[in-house]
Amino acid sequence: MSNKSHNPYKLLPFKSSSTWSQSLALPSDKGARYLSFMYQWERSQWADPDAARRRMFGQLDFLLHAAFKHTPHYTRTLGKIGYDPSRNLDEDIWAKVPLLLRRDIQTNAKDLTPEITPRNQQPARKVNSSGSTGTPIEILNPPIRGMLWSAATLHEHVLHNRGFDKKAAAIRVMKKTALGDQGSTMETWGTPFTEVFETGPATLFDIHQDPELQADWLIRENPSYLLLFPSSLEALLPILKDRRADLPALEHFRTISEQLPAALREEVFNQTGRRIVDIYSAQEIGYIAFQCPEHDHYHLQQDLCFTEILRDDGTPCKPGEIGRVVVTDPYNFVFPLIRYDIGDFAEMGEPCPCGRTQPVINRIMGRVRNLITLPDGSRHWPMTASKKFREIAGINQFQLVQTSLESIEAKFVCDHCLTQEERSLLIGTIQDRLTYSFDVTISQVDEIARGANGKFEEFKSNVTPEMVTTRESTEPV
Repeated sequence: MSNKSHNPYKLLPFKSSSTWSQSLALPSDKGARYLSFMYQWERSQWADPDAARRRMFGQLDFLLHAAFKHTPHYTRTLGKIGYDPSRNLDEDIWAKVPLLLRRDIQTNAKDLTPEITPRNQQPARKVNSSGSTGTPIEILNPPIRGMLWSAATLHEHVLHNRGFDKKAAAIRVMKKTALGDQGSTMETWGTPFTEVFETGPATLFDIHQDPELQADWLIRENPSYLLLFPSSLEALLPILKDRRADLPALEHFRTISEQLPAALREEVFNQTGRRIVDIYSAQEIGYIAFQCPEHDHYHLQQDLCFTEILRDDGTPCKPGEIGRVVVTDPYNFVFPLIRYDIGDFAEMGEPCPCGRTQPVINRIMGRVRNLITLPDGSRHWPMTASKKFREIAGINQFQLVQTSLESIEAKFVCDHCLTQEERSLLIGTIQDRLTYSFDVTISQVDEIARGANGKFEEFKSNVTPEMVTTRESTEPV
């Protein structure tokens, strides 16, 4: 597809915020801001990559200068490399900036908070994340981050030519599991969509419900687009196959949050004839990469989050090489995340034949999470409690492993020997979040390593179908 003929805004159902201006849509103030960002991103994805990088380095220069001046951590670390704020930032200076690790944020959050911040960066919002390493952290995000998130959400929909007038569906982690087994339907897609577009209905279902109930809801609702986690989709596939469910209105699946295996892409296409469109993001930094509309690889959204894929020696990876994902938030001056190692690994890709000039990554190796199996054989996506673990005992890293239908092993990395009170509170929290009084064994370890495939499993299940069958066969009649 040539950028010359690409017109993503053709015939989109723009919404007017004014009753007297209907033939020419007059967007709301928020909607106008979103459209401004979207227009710039639509142009920049085709721009000369060297010019785009120079433009971003101007923003990074501004960020680095402010962090060096006002943030104790960067005053100290940049001073050690001889950083001179009077010099314009270039590639050589940038390559010397030390990486920021999750452990740095855990132990040094106060020094990462600037003494002075721009007025328009307040009020800041707290964000918690355990990331792809099971290491809980808390940072601050400025209002601009939420605005960019909303605008980029709209941009990703336009990028994939979704019909806003159609039905959208999502299987998500809900704050309250009050949706029941019927889900919840709304007249519109909600914000930020309704700030800009006229939309069709939307329907939600709680991820904690059994996959059989999720399948009932999905077949009944028959949406055009379904957003869910890869692990949820993997659990739904055999159920849909057994029921010979076609989902006639469905155009494609949308996956988020977890690492997406290539085998799942293939299995979904072979069974349903539909494509998976994946999104790569991080709670603390926002969107990192969007899947190409024409291919399965991803385009790094450098205007949103400046991303580097680095070898162990700190040099950039070439196409085909796997390296650590290092991100910089160009717009966060309340808690600067500069060259932040988020704990993921990704494979660098060749330039995309679609014509977009954004850097390409072929695949992401990040966090995965298995379904938990309850003693009655039902399964659901497990809720963990990284923030609560940190509050109870200053946990630096964790992993929960289901070893049987009744048992959970909780592995914790902590700077001190856990007290009996802390252990009891941790066990109670685990039982509460997993919705069953499992027999919880706590193991305090020095480190929790990734698997051989480079992925970190925050929750890991060793329960096999045979264990469930055996349990059912021994139940008294």
